[in-house]
Amino acid sequence: MRPESPTGSHLDDIPASGHARNVTRINWLLRPLDDDLSDVVVEAHGARRRHAAPLEEFRHDPKEALPADFPEITSFTVSRMSHLGLQKTTKGKDSFINSVMVALDEFYAMIHQRQRTWTPPAPQYRSRPDEARGDEVYSSEELAAAATENPGELEELPAPTPEG
Repeated sequence: MRPESPTGSHLDDIPASGHARNVTRINWLLRPLDDDLSDVVVEAHGARRRHAAPLEEFRHDPKEALPADFPEITSFTVSRMSHLGLQKTTKGKDSFINSVMVALDEFYAMIHQRQRTWTPPAPQYRSRPDEARGDEVYSSEELAAAATENPGELEELPAPTPEG
């Protein structure tokens, strides 16, 4: 039996999202990844600390996967273990070069391609305060009804002046 040497394909320093809680940052990272990635390890980086765990642990319960006193996550490293071939030629499926190319292609397709840079949400639209907020607004029907009931109460509007 020939031993196979493992290799890792990894994606370094994925900046963490700008969310406030670590659990939300982990969920943001894991959301685009498939559920069946059993050979993936996620490493969370905080201020002077790192913690690595298999993807299943982070998916099962992100709160349990990180230590309780873990600082704010600043970035992630995602790694995937795969086996390399031992043959030095490029012929055959056990060749070293072919196995590296397959590992990189699979890692890119299953993990790297699906990750997006976090962008903050768009600012919320704030309506401008109405200048006439204190003024009462009437519809034309209400004004017409008031004019017929009390013709002396409504002031006559000035005639429009030509602009020029």
